[in-house]
Amino acid sequence: MDGGAEFVNQNFKDLANRCGVTHNVAPPYTPKHNGFTKRANRMILDKARCLFLNSNLPNKYFAEEVSTATFLNDVIPIPPRNNYSPYYLCLKISPKIKKIRSFECKVIFKISKNRKNWKLGQVSETGILLGFENESYHILKIRDKKVYSSRHLVLFENEFPSLSENKKSDSSSSYPSWNKFNKD
Repeated sequence: MDGGAEFVNQNFKDLANRCGVTHNVAPPYTPKHNGFTKRANRMILDKARCLFLNSNLPNKYFAEEVSTATFLNDVIPIPPRNNYSPYYLCLKISPKIKKIRSFECKVIFKISKNRKNWKLGQVSETGILLGFENESYHILKIRDKKVYSSRHLVLFENEFPSLSENKKSDSSSSYPSWNKFNKD
């Protein structure tokens, strides 16, 4: 790994020791020694790119797609590691994969009490599933286009809403949507 601050700190060294990983730092200005790290980042970005190209989301939500791709990468079993996931190999706990749902599907999620306008007001909102985090989901509320975190939601995994704004103006929007292939 290179000598970047994200790799040279005590927290990272402790994590590497817990996972049984040898931490070697490459000399400065030698990117050819960073192959493994660059490859891992490329795998994550390739998965995020697949999510992005098949989504109806604007470019500004790319970070959510990278986060979701990273989560998926961490919980998927790896054949060369006896079909254990990186999550299990590092933490010795099986990942909770029951919460993995269709990316960008329609959700209706509960509004917290402090966000309700009045006692008889609306108790839920419509949104788009963006990703997963610990025990909750990341949801893009369609009305105000803000990202919320919630544990209480109803998923509609066969419905894929889009935002009213145009996704992007480049040629990548001409790719077919994955949703077209998922119809029963």
